[in-house]
Amino acid sequence: MTGQSATPYGRIAEVLLVEDSFGDAMLAEEAFTIAGSAMRLTRVVSGEEALSWLAESPKDPARPWPDLILFDLGLPRMDGKGLLKALKSDPATRAISVVVLTGSDSEADISECYQLGADAYLVAAIDQHWLVGAPLPARTPRDAHNVA
Repeated sequence: MTGQSATPYGRIAEVLLVEDSFGDAMLAEEAFTIAGSAMRLTRVVSGEEALSWLAESPKDPARPWPDLILFDLGLPRMDGKGLLKALKSDPATRAISVVVLTGSDSEADISECYQLGADAYLVAAIDQHWLVGAPLPARTPRDAHNVA
């Protein structure tokens, strides 16, 4: 579980993260931890796995019904847009808040995701932050091989 305390509603928020990249999933979890979010994060790696999770959730108490679904557009097999279409066309999942977390700032992607029912579209520019916004110290080739 991530976070420190219950939400203002008196319970922990359930978040389903649909992300095939282990590194990106760890960054998302770290962001929630740093923010002190009162939530439990469950990760699946594909759109199909997310839909399966949701189908089994009412029958399995170990699979909590999510309050929020975060997903990447670039998922394997069923991409994020396909997942979004499936979620918003099913009356059982239509009311779940969905947020697209992606590296794409394409106007076409943004527009299509909102038209399909996304609640938010966040462009994650992690590479820009770590490689441009947070400069690294100067290093020479010799430093890389120096062992103290």
